[in-house]
Amino acid sequence: MKMKLILSLIFLLFFSFKSFAATDGRGEIQLSEQTINSFINYITGKTNKDSKSPFNKPSTFWVTIDGSGSYWWYCKHSSCMDNSANEKRMCEKYHGQSCKRFARTRYVRWDNGINPKGKLAKFSSKMTSNEVRTKLTKLGFYNNDTTITSNIDEKNIVSSSNKSLTDQLLDLSKLFEDGLITEDEFTKAKKKLFD
Repeated sequence: MKMKLILSLIFLLFFSFKSFAATDGRGEIQLSEQTINSFINYITGKTNKDSKSPFNKPSTFWVTIDGSGSYWWYCKHSSCMDNSANEKRMCEKYHGQSCKRFARTRYVRWDNGINPKGKLAKFSSKMTSNEVRTKLTKLGFYNNDTTITSNIDEKNIVSSSNKSLTDQLLDLSKLFEDGLITEDEFTKAKKKLFD
């Protein structure tokens, strides 16, 4: 009797974790501006235009497979039950297309081949919108066609494509104007492009 109970528990745990992990998205994805704004609100705990609630803890963030739409769920308690199947259904019903989990709590879990996951893919509720955008760019989910990305660890700007010098300078200027890189980083990157 004891053995049956133990085997049943192991069986249930194995399949519940397996199905939970299977909901994470895979493949390249470019998030829309609307989805980025929703993700920022999800990370910072904003529940509507003018309020932020300390009781809203990010639980899961879902995106459509083309990155154009999103749906998220907050946990208002210290522990919440997994509601993945229902959340996914609601996202798909609202957007009329397939949805996959992008983040669980403040960790981005989508596997795009660039995202290292774990601590390197964690976002803080204290991050500014520019910091969130910069990190999503670094993880490969935002401005994927931008040739110049901020390498935060080395405080260096890296060119990563065969675009013309003019296009690369325009991309670099846009990053500087949007506040995603500092003036010093802008100057160094510009110098590197001309070398």
